[in-house]
Amino acid sequence: NGTTKTKASVARVGLSIYVNASKAEMVQSTGFLKIVEEVCIAGITENSLASKSNLQVGDVINYVKVKQTSTSDTVKLDVTRRHILIDAVLGCFIGGSVEFNVTHEDGITENITITFTETCVEQID
Repeated sequence: NGTTKTKASVARVGLSIYVNASKAEMVQSTGFLKIVEEVCIAGITENSLASKSNLQVGDVINYVKVKQTSTSDTVKLDVTRRHILIDAVLGCFIGGSVEFNVTHEDGITENITITFTETCVEQID
């Protein structure tokens, strides 16, 4: 039919996430409401990049610092909605990294960096 089917690659961290709580907050400058979610780690895939870090099930993800490639600028994103984290990680390539700022269930906050390698990349249709 003349179309070419191409495949895309995606880097996988090995996390599943969930929204623990959400609330509406007023933006003072505009007077509009925005939804703010508490995004937590629901699961960690065995033998994934996440499993080799100190990320833990139940961690609250406060913000991420994303460096899409080894030479790109770092961008800090507050994880106030689940899709912010998903979109941030989808844009990463081999050599890129994500620094997670998480609060563990014991109340300790920690920065944990994951760098994307060839082993975490898979092709998708």
